[in-house]
Amino acid sequence: AQGIGRTIALRLAKDGLNVAVNDIEANSSELQKVQQEIEQIGD
Repeated sequence: AQGIGRTIALRLAKDGLNVAVNDIEANSSELQKVQQEIEQIGD
């Protein structure tokens, strides 16, 4: 949910691709933030 993985996921979403995200439980709050950003791109 950070760094290059976050950047790639957001870029793919902006390019119109479906994106699935996954991370370790310790990073779940950051993962939720990325998920929300991706969902906003799709709106």
